[in-house]
Amino acid sequence: MKNINQSTNNNKKYAIAYIRLQRTKLGIDDLHRSRSDQKERCEKAIKESEYTLLKTIEDTLVSGNTLNRKGIKEIIKLVKNNEISAIYVNSIDRLSRNVSNLEYLKNLFLKHGVTLINLEDTNSKKTATDICLDELISSFCEYKRREMSEKIKTALEGIVCSGFLPSSSVPFGYKSIYNANIETYPITKKVLVPDSKKAVLVKELFTKYATGKYNVREINDLMFKKGLRGKDRKKLPCAITYRLLRNPFYVGKIKWAGKIYAGKHTPLVDRDLFEKVQTIINSI
Repeated sequence: MKNINQSTNNNKKYAIAYIRLQRTKLGIDDLHRSRSDQKERCEKAIKESEYTLLKTIEDTLVSGNTLNRKGIKEIIKLVKNNEISAIYVNSIDRLSRNVSNLEYLKNLFLKHGVTLINLEDTNSKKTATDICLDELISSFCEYKRREMSEKIKTALEGIVCSGFLPSSSVPFGYKSIYNANIETYPITKKVLVPDSKKAVLVKELFTKYATGKYNVREINDLMFKKGLRGKDRKKLPCAITYRLLRNPFYVGKIKWAGKIYAGKHTPLVDRDLFEKVQTIINSI
C-alpha cells in the first residue's frame, strides 16, 4: 500500500480528525451540534497547522470503552500503514475512556511516529508531570464510565424490582404499548401486554410440548404450520424454542442478572403447565 507520508509527489504530512458522539440524553439537535462543533474545531486546527487534512473519521453513538469501533479500526489501519502523521481530537476521552486501550493507542502512535494532538491540551512539550496528568485524566474518564455503568445497572435493577422488563426486546407473544398508569409511568414509559394472536400460539406451544409426544423439532414443525415463526418469517431454530419454553416471563416472572423477580405483566401459561414443561426439558 502506498505510504502517503513518504509520497514522492509532495512533501505533505497528513493528519486526520477524529470525533466521537457518545450515548447521552441529548436531543437530535444537540447531537448534531456536538458533531458540528467537534468537526469544525479539529479541521480548523489542522488547516492552521503544518499538516494537510486527509479526512475526518467519526464514530457515532458508540462507547469509548472499546476499540471495537469502525472509526478506531480505520485509524489503527492508517497508522500501521504509515499513512498519517497526526491525529487531532477535541479531548482525550473522545479517543478512549479506557486506560489500557488508551495506552495501547498511544504506544501504537509512538511506534509509527504519529503525533496525537489533544485540542484541550495546548502544551506541546510533554514533561513527566504532563504525562502523569494525562494518565490521571484517562483514569478519571474510566472512573466516570464505570460510575455511569453502575448507575445504569442500578436503574435497570430498580425497574425489574418494580415488576417490569427493562429491555427493548419483546418476548414472543407480547407487544409493547405506552404505559397509561400515572403511578408507574415514571418507572417505565412502556409496558408489555399479551398480543392476542401470538399469545395463543405460545399457550399452544406449551400445552402440546407438555404432553411429551413431541420433541423440539417436531413441535417446531407443528407450530410453524400454525403460524409460530421468527421475525424473518422462518421456522424458529431449536435453541430459540428451548429458550422460549424455559423463559419464566410466560409464567409472570422476570429473569434478570441471574435472579428471578415477580412481574406485573399478564402470564400466558399457568405455573403447573410451565413446571411440567421444565420437567420434560430437564429429563432430556
